Amino acid sequence: MKSVFTSLRMNMRITGRSLCFVWNASRRTMTAILFITFLLGMIVPVNTIIWSRFLNTLANINSDDRLSGVILWLALNCGIWVVNGILQKINKYYKDMQSDYVNLYITNMILEKINGLEIIHFDDPNVYDQINKVNSEALSRSISILNNLVSILQNSVILVGVIGIILLYKPTIIVLLILTFVPLLIINIKISSKLHTIYDSRLENLRLVTAIKSLMIRYENLKELKITQMGKELIQRVSNTYKKYLSEDRVIRKRNTTIQTFGDSIELITKFCFTLYIIMDCIKRKFSVGTIVMYINSIDNLMQAIGNMIVTFGNTYNDNLYMRTLFDFLDRETIPSVHGSEVSLTDFRNIRLHQVCFGYPKMDTYVLEDINLEIEAGKSYLIVGLNGSGKTTLIKVLSGLYEPSRGKILVDGVDIRAFSKNSYRGNFAVVFQDFIHYPMSVEDNIKFGKYEHKEHTARMYRAAEQSGAAKFIHKLPDAYQTQLQNEWSDGTEISVGQWQKLAITRAFFADAPITIMDEPTASLDPVAENEFYMGIEELIRSRTCIMISHRFTTAKLVDQIIVIDNHRIRECGSFEELMCSNGKFKELFTLQAEKYNLGDVVNEAKLSTH
Repeated sequence: MKSVFTSLRMNMRITGRSLCFVWNASRRTMTAILFITFLLGMIVPVNTIIWSRFLNTLANINSDDRLSGVILWLALNCGIWVVNGILQKINKYYKDMQSDYVNLYITNMILEKINGLEIIHFDDPNVYDQINKVNSEALSRSISILNNLVSILQNSVILVGVIGIILLYKPTIIVLLILTFVPLLIINIKISSKLHTIYDSRLENLRLVTAIKSLMIRYENLKELKITQMGKELIQRVSNTYKKYLSEDRVIRKRNTTIQTFGDSIELITKFCFTLYIIMDCIKRKFSVGTIVMYINSIDNLMQAIGNMIVTFGNTYNDNLYMRTLFDFLDRETIPSVHGSEVSLTDFRNIRLHQVCFGYPKMDTYVLEDINLEIEAGKSYLIVGLNGSGKTTLIKVLSGLYEPSRGKILVDGVDIRAFSKNSYRGNFAVVFQDFIHYPMSVEDNIKFGKYEHKEHTARMYRAAEQSGAAKFIHKLPDAYQTQLQNEWSDGTEISVGQWQKLAITRAFFADAPITIMDEPTASLDPVAENEFYMGIEELIRSRTCIMISHRFTTAKLVDQIIVIDNHRIRECGSFEELMCSNGKFKELFTLQAEKYNLGDVVNEAKLSTH
């Protein structure tokens, strides 16, 4: 019994919070809905009384005077239903508007929360399940709660009105009717709870199905899908998932239909018994026809109102199970990215990583171990190492995307934890390997590097020249205004290398104190790569620059090379120093030089170390 009350309190709390969402979305519209709903509820008992008067007048008609009374009551009845129709249309208008307001309100809250989460949260698959669930269900469920509120209010007004009529006849009937419906409420709640449990158990698989469907329509995936002919296999996997759930649903729906049919039958039999009793009792007591019909209609309206409210309570309970996920998601504890002091690295001296270790959630080992490193202002760095050694993770930690699991990062001696995350991160312009392809114009793709400077168009042109992107941009249909990706009207598709040039341009446009590039030439052809390295010397000399690359073309351009091996920094020094040390860098450089027949480069490097 205690658990039942606990569950009831929790559901009341969730319902209250959901209604606050609906109310805050647009208070004026919600007020209009509540007022109109109250009027609609009043119409039912008022019309019941009017109709009984009409029948009594009709039964006693014997003169023109009586005929005028019949016409009056009939006209009132007609007028009531005209008003009812008008109010229904107005109410629908306001409900549709409120649904749109709720959509906007909840969408903003969800996106704000997603934007406020740290990257480490997205290493947890449960977060993706929550996001998928709130995106697919929260809006429809909150609108359902709005409809349930309207239904409860309208049926409550009807209930009060018809109870007032029945109280004049026999109050005990009301108690008996309510008791009849209690088992139906319990059945509805149990069915809703079971269905929600089933939905939760399927959530990750359904998310995978959605991902497969999305994968099959992405333009960049079509080439490989056509060549490998994997489309049929992916379709089969989607189909098998749906077939499995359809088979399970068939059994569940049969059982639920049987239970609900039994409940409906009990309700109809109860209604028949009460109606028969009223007819026999009223005839015995010599009540008028209109009065008998009024009591019968009141019983009918009462049962319908109670039935509607029970269904509504069941729906609300079901909605609450989904809304709880939304609230759990919105209540996730996060430290605001603006928390802390502002920091500008325009005039910084150095950034020190002191005994930094980092491990991803659910991993027993560190990806970075005991990292001690100094980044000096105005110098350039090249980070090299084998795949999986921790190079990209290092720049994620350095740029403030992840907090160290152990150790600390100091800017001129101050721990970066004292700074606002957004403020600290704003000092970095980063080109990641998996950079974003914004489905917007070329101009947007560049200016998103620092959108608060979107008015600086001359800076955009300069950045495009620096990265070498200007050449292909001018050949596009609308140059910088060209809509990218052919999934959109008037869209233009560009190559992977051109996308990478745009990502580099975006970093140049940001003009941040520290620029980080992770494999910046991975998708560039030899000519474009050469142009990039010719143009990057200015960037390297003008600000602090960090690059990650498997290609050592820039090794002699940078001030310092950092070699990461097995999650630790193994070597650190200039090109000449590392070539002289006969360590890991020289081994990797020599292998690459031999692969590309760069013997002269190796010999030159050897000479320069003597």
